[in-house]
Amino acid sequence: MKGIFVTLCVIFFSSVASAQNTKPPICIEAETPDSIGSMLHYRLAPEIRKASSFAIADECSSALIKINFVSQDIDKNNSYLAGKRTVFSYAISIRLTTAESFAYFTSFVSYCGRDMVDACASTLGYITERKLIVFKIALEQRLNKN
Repeated sequence: MKGIFVTLCVIFFSSVASAQNTKPPICIEAETPDSIGSMLHYRLAPEIRKASSFAIADECSSALIKINFVSQDIDKNNSYLAGKRTVFSYAISIRLTTAESFAYFTSFVSYCGRDMVDACASTLGYITERKLIVFKIALEQRLNKN
């Protein structure tokens, strides 16, 4: 386990150091069959780009961090409420090696209504930034111990 963590640290910091003026890339993979989830996904990348010290990658093959975003209409079987709210899962994974594999870092589930999509996207951008800062601090502390 210690070897994997050290490898992760080396990859993370070499990625950051290799491009002093370039932000490490994040990719977003989404499965959003509902309209609210699609709108939230569409607004998510600009919010992460704005709030984060990371960039949005064109492809996950070049990303250091991957976000899996899955949504579903909460009320799809209720004709009166259908299309007004979505429940979503948001998971952050981090590349452990130069291979295509990512390791789970953190996740959460929440919901968003049609009238709150911009606020939900802004909140997701902020949460992503905070989670990744915690990760970076933990790596720095671990590296300082070694």
